[in-house]
Amino acid sequence: MKSQIKRILCLLLAVCISVLCFAACKGKGNADSGSKPSGTGSEEIVSYIKPEVSSDSIYASPDWNPYATISDSIKGSTVRFATWIDHTDTEGAVPLANFEADTSLKAELYIVPQVGYVNTLMTKMASGDIPDVFVSNEVTQSFPLTLQIAAPINKVSTVDLKDPIWDQSMLATGTIEGNIYLVNTIGSPWSGSNLVYFNKPLFEENGYTTPAQLYEQGEWTWDA
Repeated sequence: MKSQIKRILCLLLAVCISVLCFAACKGKGNADSGSKPSGTGSEEIVSYIKPEVSSDSIYASPDWNPYATISDSIKGSTVRFATWIDHTDTEGAVPLANFEADTSLKAELYIVPQVGYVNTLMTKMASGDIPDVFVSNEVTQSFPLTLQIAAPINKVSTVDLKDPIWDQSMLATGTIEGNIYLVNTIGSPWSGSNLVYFNKPLFEENGYTTPAQLYEQGEWTWDA
């Protein structure tokens, strides 16, 4: 179990390295903010979608190395993780301690306040002080606010989004105009939900389609 947790946390950090390095290179908070996501929402709890893994899949092999696709050109680099938590004093201390040995990359905690998270990072990025990894949490760290500092994960060739470690429902939620901006691991304790509250009788009495009906019809988008 400990090795599995370490792999999950290290893989998540390793993926974010590549993703956010590209976001930073995009420059000064000018990432595509997109306007027509295919993400979904409903009044019901949506469980994560776990991909099926056949016995002959490369992912089923005990010899499969999730870090094999890390480019030699970035090995030895330092990954700066923008967070408001000192993970050397949390459960994150273990993967941080083993991160370099597992990935050939170094990890550095880039501490910023939780309040005003995105605005703070945008200011720092504009001055050239750029982190490599960010989190999308809630309130001032929520998605799609974080689109201002994000780049499409699916355009990073070394990130395998078919790996069964990824929560496919999160990939769907974080998809805008065909590009994916969010990843989360299966079984991650850091999983939240976006809720929509509405007066169902009021909608029905006035002839309006409810969010739940739009969701069932596959038409529940950010614009809707």
